[in-house]
Amino acid sequence: MQTRNYTCGPAALATLLRKLGINTTEDELAALARTTEEGTTMQGLLEAAKAKGVNMTGMKLNITELHENMIAYTMSDGVGHYTLIREVNNETVKLADPTMGNIEMSLEEFQEIYTGYALIIKSSDNTEAMENRTASDNQTEHEMNSMNISTDQPIQGTDSAKILSTEEMQKIRGKLWWLPITLYGLGNIIVTVRDKYVPRKYWKYCAYHPPNKRVKAYLGRDHCIHYVEY
Repeated sequence: MQTRNYTCGPAALATLLRKLGINTTEDELAALARTTEEGTTMQGLLEAAKAKGVNMTGMKLNITELHENMIAYTMSDGVGHYTLIREVNNETVKLADPTMGNIEMSLEEFQEIYTGYALIIKSSDNTEAMENRTASDNQTEHEMNSMNISTDQPIQGTDSAKILSTEEMQKIRGKLWWLPITLYGLGNIIVTVRDKYVPRKYWKYCAYHPPNKRVKAYLGRDHCIHYVEY
C-alpha cells in the first residue's frame, strides 16, 4: 500500500513487479518515475518499469478490455489514481489498490471512476494485437498527436484499443483516491468506508462533526484515515 498520499503509481507498480518476481520498493520506483507531491505521470511509471527490466505501454481501453495485471487509471472527485487489477469479469473487478488494499467492486461502480486509460505489460501477444487494432482505425499521425486528452471525465463508449503517445502519457497523473466515508453519532463517532467499520486506532485525524456530515477521506501515511469537510 502507498506510504504517502501521492505515491499510488509507484505503489501499484511495485505490487505488480513483485508479482513478477522482481525485487523493488515503492520508494525506488518513485525515484525512477520522478514522482512529486503532485503525483506520478503514466510516462514516469513506464520509465520506472523499463528501468527494472519490464516493458510497458499506455493504452486507451474499454472496460471490457481490461485484464489481470493491468494498472488502471481512475478519477474520483477530480483526483487521478492508479490501481492494479487482480481479476475482472462481467460483473466485478478485484483490485490490489494502493489506498484500500485488496478490494472488490461491481463493474458498474468501477465504470464510474475508470477513465479509459491503463498501463499494460508489453508482450508479443497483446501488443501486436493492440497495434493492429490501432492501425485499423486509419488515424493519421497528425490526428493522433492532435488528440486532446481530458482526464476530468471517464471515456464513454470506447470500442477499440489505442496506444497512447509519450505526450499523452505525460498528461496523465495519479496521486490518491478520495473515499466517501460516513460519520454516525455525536459522542462516540463511528466511521465507515464502503459500509465497513473503521476502528478509531486507524484514524489519523478526526474531529467531532454532526451525524452524517459529508466528508472526503483518504488513507494516508501509515494507512490512517484523513478527512476534510466539503
